[in-house]
Amino acid sequence: MPLNVVFTNRDHLLEILCHGVVKGFGDTPLAACCGGGGNPYNFDFAAFCTLRASTLCADPSKYVSWDGIHYTEAVNKFVARSMLRRALIPMPKPNPSLSMPLSSSREHTGQETSRELAT
Repeated sequence: MPLNVVFTNRDHLLEILCHGVVKGFGDTPLAACCGGGGNPYNFDFAAFCTLRASTLCADPSKYVSWDGIHYTEAVNKFVARSMLRRALIPMPKPNPSLSMPLSSSREHTGQETSRELAT
């Protein structure tokens, strides 16, 4: 039976969001590098990155967010490297005694009651 593996980068992003300064993302890592608005996130749709009212940071590698929506190249690089390092760690072998069947020998018609399904 084929095995499908889905890898998400949520853990790597949470690490950056929680410890951005420690990871080298500057004093205000959650502010957008390109944007405006005067708030802590430097984001406002009225001052979106392509508009005249927007400003651009001096060093995008110190920011997590490029424009308040997309991640910077530095974040994408950090996530990719973290994923590759984790992918190279040998996976433990599965324990056959813990495996469960993926299908049942009993066919369901969709008309069963909850009591019938519980047995």
